[in-house]
Amino acid sequence: MGYDTKIMKKVIALRKKDDQERMEEDLILDTYLSALGMIPGAGTEEDEAA
Repeated sequence: MGYDTKIMKKVIALRKKDDQERMEEDLILDTYLSALGMIPGAGTEEDEAA
């Protein structure tokens, strides 16, 4: 049907996790992405200095 196998495996892995575990992983990922400046307007130190 044209589904991306790699993405489907991620979806299945996410469904196996409980809500708390998913939320914790999302927060950690957001923290890392923000620190690397990969989230536009996330309020990094460089943004505040500008």
